[in-house]
Amino acid sequence: MSPIRPTKVGQPTELFPRRFGKTALCQKFLHPVTGKIYDYIYYDYGKDARIAMVLPLTPDKQVIAIKNFRHPVNDFVLELPHGGSDSEESPVQIAHQELREETGFDYDELIPLSTHPIWNDPG
Repeated sequence: MSPIRPTKVGQPTELFPRRFGKTALCQKFLHPVTGKIYDYIYYDYGKDARIAMVLPLTPDKQVIAIKNFRHPVNDFVLELPHGGSDSEESPVQIAHQELREETGFDYDELIPLSTHPIWNDPG
């Protein structure tokens, strides 16, 4: 038996214009059990988004993570360095830039783990 899923109602509305490579959108959904319509706010990176995430390891194989406060959970969470660009930068260039900006670290070797999307924050 497949799970009951909410149903999209209408088209998403733009809350904020594109900025930092993403657009804030609001999509209405119909709750499958209560029948109530609710808003879900999310970022749309676009179909041509250039995004990279880094799994940085120290020479002794310790993971370097970032501690950020996230409002949806009202708490601090550990995250991997990641980010995007709406310029022509490659994922490798974005990965390098995000690692430096978010941790201050640099790398000696970069090993691509996937050419397919890996979602660290699907919603």
